Amino acid sequence: MAIEVLAIEASGVTAAGLRLAAFHATRGGNGISLPEDLKVTALPVPGAFVRVVRGPSGSAALRSRYASAAGQSYLTLLSATEDVSVPATGSGSGATRYLIQRVFDPKFEGQAPLAEFALVPGSATGVWPYNLGLSYPHVVLARINQPASTATITQAMIEDLRQLAYPLQDRQLLPPIYPSANANIPTAGYASWPITAAQRPILQVPEWATRLDVVAHLSGIEFIGTTKTVAGIRSGFGAEGAENGIIIADKAGRGHYTVVGTHQVLAAQRGTRQALNLQGVRSSGTGSWQADYQSAVAIDVQFSAVPV
Repeated sequence: MAIEVLAIEASGVTAAGLRLAAFHATRGGNGISLPEDLKVTALPVPGAFVRVVRGPSGSAALRSRYASAAGQSYLTLLSATEDVSVPATGSGSGATRYLIQRVFDPKFEGQAPLAEFALVPGSATGVWPYNLGLSYPHVVLARINQPASTATITQAMIEDLRQLAYPLQDRQLLPPIYPSANANIPTAGYASWPITAAQRPILQVPEWATRLDVVAHLSGIEFIGTTKTVAGIRSGFGAEGAENGIIIADKAGRGHYTVVGTHQVLAAQRGTRQALNLQGVRSSGTGSWQADYQSAVAIDVQFSAVPV
């Protein structure tokens, strides 16, 4: 019996053992390491190349696609930004190509070990972009949709398809908030509602977060009026408000409303404490929504790390 033990001092470590360790370290993930890594862009002056920007780490995890190496992964590291040539299209038709990073392993492919960027033919629709049916380790970085008779690649032709190898998430259900009595929806422009500035929850933003999703349930909100009235409600994070849509009422009574917002977490906000705001405004009509002692607000937030 030959069993390789990786965690004992002085034990021999084979390449297969290291690939196994990489697989477990990344939980079998396939993608970039940090949200800013390996982003594909047009050149500053668009030309016949696209640029793969290294990012802060330049690294990726590539799950093995070799039939005899299941449960193993490769780790790559790009040392500097690299430009990749894109062939011009002819006058007959355009082209859709996937830009991938791939690994050649001599144990399985019979050539020198190598990691490189490559273009793979594909379809603009009807293809699941993260599984191209390739039999070697790879991560998909972008899709390039190139019109006919085109040699110059612009940013509009590049679709970002990066995924994190190990996505991070932090979800929190915040304690219920009970609005101050008789808080009417603002009428002069978006402002805090139905909770006051003093009631805004303070969120600890993870250092890795690039996105915040908010779902706020407003229950027991009373509409006062008998004519059709329209209002907007949204979530606010930092200086940004994420529009959820509108609420409409024309009959007095209590109702329940939901605010949904998605916010980009800026670099300056990561690792800091930030207030979460709920906002509203009456846009037409004469009625008003009021929060009082029978109202409550429940907020569910989730921070995520997504490519940027």
